[in-house]
Parts: sequence; structure tokens; C-alpha cells
Amino acid sequence: MDKKRVSNIVACTLITGGGQGFLNNTLNIYIQPVSESLGILRSEFSVYSTIIMLTTVSMAPIYARLYGRKNLKSIMILSMILCVLATFGFSISTQAWHFYVFAIMFGLGFNGVNLTVAANIITQWFDKRKGLATGIAFAGSGFFASAMVAVLGEVIEQYGWRVSYRVAGISGTIVLLIAILVFLKTNPTQDDLIGNDNEFEVGKTSETLIKGYAYKDAIKTPMFYSLLIGGFLLSTAVQCGIINMTPAFVDAGHQYDLVTKAASVTLLVLGFAKIFIGRFNDFCGMVPSLIIFASCTGSSFIFLLFPTTQFSLFVTAVLIGIGAGGFQVTLGLFVRDIFGNRDFAKIFAIFNMFQLMGTATGAIVPSVVYDTTGSYIIMWQLLIGLTILSVALYYNAYKISKKTTYENIL
Repeated sequence: MDKKRVSNIVACTLITGGGQGFLNNTLNIYIQPVSESLGILRSEFSVYSTIIMLTTVSMAPIYARLYGRKNLKSIMILSMILCVLATFGFSISTQAWHFYVFAIMFGLGFNGVNLTVAANIITQWFDKRKGLATGIAFAGSGFFASAMVAVLGEVIEQYGWRVSYRVAGISGTIVLLIAILVFLKTNPTQDDLIGNDNEFEVGKTSETLIKGYAYKDAIKTPMFYSLLIGGFLLSTAVQCGIINMTPAFVDAGHQYDLVTKAASVTLLVLGFAKIFIGRFNDFCGMVPSLIIFASCTGSSFIFLLFPTTQFSLFVTAVLIGIGAGGFQVTLGLFVRDIFGNRDFAKIFAIFNMFQLMGTATGAIVPSVVYDTTGSYIIMWQLLIGLTILSVALYYNAYKISKKTTYENIL
């Protein structure tokens, strides 16, 4: 693998780690200390996470047009500034609505420093090993978040949550600046893409570097909507498991400290799963990868039906980690393989919007079910069926794609 490609893998790993991992994936640790400190309801405080998601979704189509511009580095730095300023804004907030205002600022910039921008960079530079490259790049969010959660938790204990937000902001700034200014390579030439490692097989054949559906043609195909709905449903299922595993096992009688250790295991497994599933996809293809991570997702809900043993606790933690990691990696790979790289940014932006909406749904629905029934049991049963339906929709999109061809663009 040539130096520029390696440099971009490092850059994307740091981007997902500093942006997605440090700044976003650590937000949930503030729910208890902030709500108690300010005397507000936890649900009232947690709304700011939803606002971040909704703002991010609304900005996705705009960023899709910006990812291909030559000044991508400048755009990413401006995005970073918005997110970091918002994080510092959280640290000085004294009322819930202050968090809501800064959450909008965070969402305005988040698409420039999250998994989506990394996916677009990887798509530009990789073809044969796009699965491995995507897995390594996306793993940054899990590994960095796992480490930062422990650090920020200690900072909260020693110095308070306001200082913790500032530590997250400073750490994210350092990591993102190193990624963007030192490692990130943009605007690849044809020689860069061909390189000396045959990542793109061009020159000796009639294949071209850019191939696939135009956005206007992709949205007219049935496989687009099959994969879109499947991605939304599977995102909902995965998020339900990640968010509600902790309260479900605590309700079953496990000690909180033990459950949080299991949650840390989930984050670590999630990171390794992204690399493994990505590489596995390169060798074995999309469908076997789908079967592996979806089976783990569905199996985790089966174990959640029997939550009283420590064995069930840690097996569930591992299975959810594999399922979540596999989902985050393979959705982009499915989009890339089915629709090509011609208008990948625009097409993937739509899938990312629905993925984020699924994430929001998965965070809310289980709480409603629990408040209504007093139990998560019905929820886990529904999610098993939802996972099976999602796999069927993914496979349907894949099967349709094999019966159609897209035009190569010179």
C-alpha cells in the first residue's frame, strides 16, 4: 500500500477518533452529573443529543456537495471549530436551553469531522481494499471513545463536568488538527489513485476510476429504497441494543459497576469488529459480512431475554459490539458496491440521514415501550423480527443489483 493511502487511513482514523469518538460518543456520560448539578430532569437534558442528531441530518445534503471540493481541509477545520466551540459552550451552560443552542452549533459542523467524511475520503482513495480501509478508519471512533470515557469520567470525579467538557474539546482539537494538517491527502490525481500498489486496476484495462449510478438515476431504482429502509431498521435495532443494554441488565439485578465494565467491552469489541468485518468483506463479499454482523445483532436480543446471569451480560456486550461495528462499516460498503463511486457522496448522504434517524428512533422507542409495559421483553422480541426483516431488505437490494449494470463514466 503506497504512502498516501496509508497516510489517509491514519488521517481518517484520527478524524473518527477525535470527532466522532472524543466529541460525540462521550456525550452520554454527562447525563447524570449535569442533570443533578443543574437540577433538571435527565430527559430534559438528554434532548440536546437529539438536537445534535437532527441538525446533523439537516446538514447532510449540504455537506454531500462540499466533500468533493478542493478546499475540503478548510471546510473540515471550520467544522471542527464549530464542534469545539459548542463543546466549550456546554461547559459554561447553566440552563437546559443553553445546551440546546450549543447543540445546534455542534450539529452544524459535525458532518465535517465524523464517520461520513471519513467514508467519502476512503471511497476516493480505495477500491480493492476499501473494506479494510473503512474498518480501520471507523475503528477510531470506538477505540478513542473507549479511552476517553475513562479519562473524562475521572476528570468529572476530580474536577467536575465543566472541566471535563473542556478536556474533551481540547483533546478533540489536537487530534483533528494533526489528522487534517499532517496526514490528510486530498484532491488525488489519476497517478495517485493508480499508485504502485494496483489499488485501482486501470491503464491495462478499459475500466475507469469513476463508475456508477448518477444520483438522479440511483433514486429511481427499487434497490435504493430496499437498502434505505433496511439501513434505517437495522440502525434502529443496533441503537436499541447499545443504549438500553445497561438499564436492562441493571434492572435484572447486576451491579452498576459490572454493567459499565461490560459496556466498555462493547466499545472495544466494536472497534475491532469494524476492522475484522471490513477485511472480511474484501475477501468474502458483502452477503457473508451481512450474515455475520446481523446474526450477532439478532443473537444479542435473544440473550437479553435472559438477562440474569453474568454470562448473558458479557456475551451480549460482545455480540452488540460486533453487530454495531459491522453495521457502521458495511452500510457504506453496500452503497459503494451497489451504486458505485460516481455520486457516492450525494447517495450516501441520504443513507446517512436515514441511519441517523434510525439511531434517534432506537434511543426513544425502547423507553416508551418500557414506560408502557414495565419491561423490555416485548422490545427484544420485536427487535429479533426487525433484524431478520432488515437482512431480507439488504439481500434484496444486493440481489437486484446483480441483475442490473451501471454505465462506466470516462
